Amino acid sequence: MITLYDYRPSQNAYKVRLLLNQLGRPYRTEYVSIFEGEGQSEAYLMANPMGAVPAIRLEDGTFIAESNAILTYLAEGSRFLPDDPAARAKVMQWLFFESDYIQNGAASLRYWALTGKLISRGAELVGQRTETALRTLRVLDRELAERPFLAGQAYTIADISVFAYMHRADEAGLPLAQYGNVVAWIQRVMDQPKFVSKGLSLQHRPAFPGRIVSETKKAARGGGFLALGPVTGLSLSGSSRSSPPSAWHRRTAWSYCP
Repeated sequence: MITLYDYRPSQNAYKVRLLLNQLGRPYRTEYVSIFEGEGQSEAYLMANPMGAVPAIRLEDGTFIAESNAILTYLAEGSRFLPDDPAARAKVMQWLFFESDYIQNGAASLRYWALTGKLISRGAELVGQRTETALRTLRVLDRELAERPFLAGQAYTIADISVFAYMHRADEAGLPLAQYGNVVAWIQRVMDQPKFVSKGLSLQHRPAFPGRIVSETKKAARGGGFLALGPVTGLSLSGSSRSSPPSAWHRRTAWSYCP
């Protein structure tokens, strides 16, 4: 059984959780509290040299890090990754798009907002990331006017990868509702068999240090920030159980995808 190193606030880790559920593949979860610094321990850096989530450990002890690399590995031989070279290349095109434009736009803005770092990043940098995020939304909206899914007629890991952050774009202060084709595509992704939501709304996420900050575009133009208050919410509970002592993880949970 593979092990997934996860952290619930992470949308990159959510990508892998979603695919595992849709594959119906059983797996074991170990939670790594990245926002609290647990990813930088020597033990966890063996799994992911950057100390980020997700990472997976295979049955033979091999580690694979980086969410899109993990998606590609797990999807091999499934309907989520085509065998045809050209069709596969189209999927990879969108994975590279996600790792470049989304990670450096909407994903960065959302992370800074949720961790209270947005105010320290400076108006120029926030403005650059906001423009990248808005350009990304425009591109997606145009492309999704032509076809139901990113790489063509079929749902693939390209959709999983891009969906992870873009369906939470409003948490980065982006006007998601203005992009009708993107909104319709989000619903198509959510309508897929064995879809599983993150399970944590903005009002019900684990407490961690930080403040939600909105109006990033306004802040970028005027240098001001509107803080909406400290992040509070429900602690993770339910499937977790006691785990062996470790220098870097807090608890272990067994997960099974029906």
